[in-house]
Amino acid sequence: MAMQEHKAWIDENMTGWPESTKEIAAVTISSYGPPQMVGPEMLVWGKSGPWKRIQLHREEVPHQFPMPHKDVLQQFVDFEVPADKFDELASYDGSVVAERTAGELRVSGSSTLANERGSVWALGMR
Repeated sequence: MAMQEHKAWIDENMTGWPESTKEIAAVTISSYGPPQMVGPEMLVWGKSGPWKRIQLHREEVPHQFPMPHKDVLQQFVDFEVPADKFDELASYDGSVVAERTAGELRVSGSSTLANERGSVWALGMR
C-alpha cells in the first residue's frame, strides 16, 4: 500500500534504485514524510520521530546475522555508550554501532522494525 501511495515521488527521485530499497523508502515516507535531502546514492531524513536522522542508501550491503539480509537503512539516536559496554555492544550485533566521538548510536538494517529492535536493546545498556 505505501509503495502505491508514494509511487510518483519514488518514480521521480529513485530511478534505477533496487525495488526492495524503493519499498523501504515508501514505508519510511509513510511514517516520516519525504526526505529532506535527496541524492543519487542516498536519501536523508532529519529529526524524525525518535530518530536523530535516517539515511537510506541505494547500495545494498549484504549482512549475514542473525539471518541473511541486505542493510540499506541506517537510523541514528543521540546516545553515549558507557566505555565498559562497548564489548557487549559489539558482541550483540554488528548492525548496532556506537560512534563515541559523535555520541551517537547507529542501527543498520533492512527495515525500520529491525532497527527499532536493535536500538531498544542497545539503549537498555545504561
